[in-house]
Amino acid sequence: IRDVMDREEAEILTSGHPRFDLLADGLREVYREQAERYHQEYGNYILFNTNFAAVNHDSHPASRFDSQKVYFISDLLSEYTTAVQKLSSGLDATIIVRAHPVEDLNTYRHILSDCPNVYILREGNVRPWILGADAVVHKSSTSGIESALLNTPVFSYRPVKNAKYDADLPIVVSEEINSYNALSEALGTRGDAESYSLTAGQEAQLRSYFHN
Repeated sequence: IRDVMDREEAEILTSGHPRFDLLADGLREVYREQAERYHQEYGNYILFNTNFAAVNHDSHPASRFDSQKVYFISDLLSEYTTAVQKLSSGLDATIIVRAHPVEDLNTYRHILSDCPNVYILREGNVRPWILGADAVVHKSSTSGIESALLNTPVFSYRPVKNAKYDADLPIVVSEEINSYNALSEALGTRGDAESYSLTAGQEAQLRSYFHN
């Protein structure tokens, strides 16, 4: 902004962004009451945040058709739902599959209908869900950044990869996992969410983007 505007430097302040500032210690407590309600209702739970709208859209697809992206997201959708099916019988926790707002919930309800401890939900702000979770699993979602800032153990599950369609920062601030066996082991030994924190390297990456 300073480069393109004829302004004195003192007139422009780097102040952060309220959306992310609210995730700091103390301020995050605005989400605590709802997080505790979710925990009371569902017990210990793992949160899977999905964003596979390229193939699982709730309305008309985008006018631009990218066949490479469709194949990639189709593979990911299959890998994620298969992982949830397997985890549902071997994990000592509830699984919440929280679909992106433009995804079709019925796809997950159909595929995961035989998994009694799996809930397909989309209600409310994602932040209380993250705060109440034992761990969060995502592909390369902004919710990965939010989880890291809320000190919730967060895993970027990437059984298939495509650098063209994956955002780097959510992956960098998460623990990257590339196979189902590794995911199952990580979630089974996820430990105490209260003791989870970013590494120095992850924090340095975040500071490149988030002033506060």
